[in-house]
Amino acid sequence: MAASVGDYLGPVKAAAGFSIITFFFGAGQTIGPGLAGILAKNTGGFSMSYLVAAGVTALGVIVTAFLPAPGTAGEKKR
Repeated sequence: MAASVGDYLGPVKAAAGFSIITFFFGAGQTIGPGLAGILAKNTGGFSMSYLVAAGVTALGVIVTAFLPAPGTAGEKKR
């Protein structure tokens, strides 16, 4: 992730970008188990929790498929 952030944001903004990724990773690590427990309690098992995790992962794969190549996001077309 650090290499990708550096490629997309450059060396000046890389630390800020990586901190945002780390923040959301930490939020997921904090909230995820509790939500999985709530889903398991309400549905009688962890199947729904796994399906939600798979769905979020699939959404991430789809979104990243549409990312521009590194270094082209802020360029102006001539």
